[in-house]
Formats: sequence, C-alpha cells, structure tokens
Amino acid sequence: MRNKMLWTLPVIVLALVLGGAIKTYAGTNEGGRGWLWGGSDGPASLGWVSMNNVDANGVVVNGAVSYGVNIPVIDGPVTGYAWSENYGWISFNGFDMTGCPFGVATRSGNILTGGARILSIKNGGANAGGWLGCVSLSGTATDGSSYGAIIDISTGKMSGYVWSDEIGWIDFSQAQVVATTVAPLPTLTFSANPLLVASGGSSTLTWTTTNATGCSASDGWNGIKAINGSETESPIMISTNFKLTCMGPGGSVEKTATVAVLSACSCSPSNANVCSGVSFISDQPTGCSPSISCTGTKSCPSSSNKWKEIIPTN
Repeated sequence: MRNKMLWTLPVIVLALVLGGAIKTYAGTNEGGRGWLWGGSDGPASLGWVSMNNVDANGVVVNGAVSYGVNIPVIDGPVTGYAWSENYGWISFNGFDMTGCPFGVATRSGNILTGGARILSIKNGGANAGGWLGCVSLSGTATDGSSYGAIIDISTGKMSGYVWSDEIGWIDFSQAQVVATTVAPLPTLTFSANPLLVASGGSSTLTWTTTNATGCSASDGWNGIKAINGSETESPIMISTNFKLTCMGPGGSVEKTATVAVLSACSCSPSNANVCSGVSFISDQPTGCSPSISCTGTKSCPSSSNKWKEIIPTN
C-alpha cells in the first residue's frame, strides 16, 4: 500500500466549514475517549484526532461543539464523529461509507471491523484526484501481517493501527472505550397455565416485563400486546408454541411457552367374551385425558386387554 499525499489550505478550510454543517452528538453519550494520531506522512497527516469532546472522566474539554465516537462496550455498530486538527470530521457512521470497500464500522469482540470516512476528502475538491477518504479499521497489509484497532476487554484501553490510502497509518494507542449511560436490556417473564390440556382446551398466558415499551405475539398467537398482561387462548387443538417478543430502548427479548395437548382414550376391547350389564373403563396410561367410560355389553376379561370391571350393575 502507498500513501497519497494530501495537504492543502482549501482542505483545512473545507473541514472547518463541514464542522458547522454536520449534525453532531453529545459527547457524554459516546463510549470512545482519548486521541488518535495520524502522523506517518508528516505535514500531510491527520495530526491529533479527538475521539470525543469529553475526557475519560466525562468532563467536557471543548464546550463549543459536542461530538464523539460511540464504541459500544459489547458487540454492535460504531457510530458518531471524531475531529482531526488538520482534516476536520471523521465519520464512523454507516451512511457515510457509500463507495468505500470496508463496510459499516462494528465492534466484534475485541476488534473494530469495517471502516470510517474522512469527510473533507470525500466531499472536497481533493477528491478530484480519485481519493475517497476511506479508512480501514482492520485487515491484512501487503506484507501479510494483520492490522486493526484492538480493545483490551478488561480495561477498555485501545491499541493498534488502522489504514487510510490517502493518509497512511493511524495510531489508536491513546484511545479507550468507557461505559456510558446505555438503556438497559428489557426483561421478560412468560408462562402458560396449564401446560397440558385436552384437545380443545384452554390455557392462560401471563407475562411481565421491565425496561420494555411494547410487545408482539407470534407463532400460536399474534398481535400487539401490552408490556404486562394475561390472555386465555382457546380452543387449543394441537400442541402449540406461543412466542412473545418485547422491545425497549436497550434492545429486545423473546420467550416461548409451549402448551401440549394430551391424547384422548377410546373403548376398544378386542376379545369375544361378553360381560353383560357391566360398566368398564380402560386401564389408561398416565396422562391420558379425558378418561373414557365404556358402558354396555363388552369383551372384558380382567386379565387381558388392559380392561377391568369397575361398577357391577346387577
């Protein structure tokens, strides 16, 4: 890989102009902290790049404009903006990656994948040279070695280098990821009572949530549901899965309750012996429902066919 030299006053001016036009984000809501350094090309480098307008303790260090790069503390998309002293805004938003080959910036385990974008190169006159401003957050160099922005899982401290065709290597060793105020995941308790019913029977579904704003049903039932509720399902003809998904600002959770339908029994003795005027019932296996009483002239020896005399009628 070779660097493309880029250093003109119009580019700097353009970066500053873009700074006033781009929607920025409140720094205290973004988990990226510290600084990057892009200095491999001398005066054409990014120079110091601020990941956030607050320090590691959440104190605002530049109150004029709020910005920041949101690197989540768990796997997920990376979003927001960093600021280069020489080139202005660097976007980590997926909607700015059109035309770049690296994909959307994402945290995956302890590394960053996808790409970022130097917007002054993407949008400015310097792009006349075919430059795109794309930054690869991880990959393989021409010598076969791997590179990328790495996160220490236990401390949040970052290390490693990322690559820009126009700028060269960008050092992440003075950046870190901190926990921010993030909406908690919703929780869901979901049950059915009873879990075993006869064919055509009913079961009551009951659920409670926390940190949820809405729920929806699927599989054996459907529709929008309240965040806490109870509903009786009937008739249940076959064993059925009832799925409930609840959503909130912090994500979604789903659970399934299964209601089983028990097999019915029937009267079907097979031998020819006749027991006139006696009522009989099958010697049913455990869980057979409903019980079937068999009355009348039946084949009914007590020692065979799992049938027994229960009520003499004469």
